[in-house]
Amino acid sequence: MIRSAFVPYTKPTVPFKLANLIKGRQNMNKRMIEFLRTLPRNNTSCEHLEFEKERNYRHMVKERLRRNKQKQTYVALHSMLPPGTKNDKNSVLQMAALHLQELKGLKEELKKNLSHLNERAIQETTTIHLRWPFPSSGIDSMIGVLTCLKSMGLKARTIRSEFSVGEFYSVLEIEQKVEAVVVEKAIQIALADVERRVIYSISHQ
Repeated sequence: MIRSAFVPYTKPTVPFKLANLIKGRQNMNKRMIEFLRTLPRNNTSCEHLEFEKERNYRHMVKERLRRNKQKQTYVALHSMLPPGTKNDKNSVLQMAALHLQELKGLKEELKKNLSHLNERAIQETTTIHLRWPFPSSGIDSMIGVLTCLKSMGLKARTIRSEFSVGEFYSVLEIEQKVEAVVVEKAIQIALADVERRVIYSISHQ
């Protein structure tokens, strides 16, 4: 028996166009599902909870650090107060306020004593004004003044000097109470001696 290469035609139970339409809809639904799966999920609620949790934790840490620092401050303050002071917060603050008032009183008393000592020091000092025209060397003149004071057993508390070609000017505050005229005369003699030595040195170079 000879077989035919042709297969008998069977009419499809579902129309061809309808089958393709159903298949296309299935593919579309599958694609939509896959697309929706790729979209990020709404984690707003979770993120908000995590944020609140993190914020509360940071607040707790800051509060703990603040309390520890405050405690250390009270401990340090308590160590500076008189022995026997209670270590509770109110006692430390009250005693510290009282101690500050005492310190302010001592400060005012010390200021008065210092002012009194300064007045006495001013009364026990002598101010010398020196002028020397056309000095050959301002530095040598200043050295001559200090050497003269040392030879007289005097000590200058402050020295203010000005050097120029036309004049050497100096104001000295001597610690001891002495006759200003006597000191000025001695320094004038010393400055004259300095001038002679400087001029002699220059002329023999």
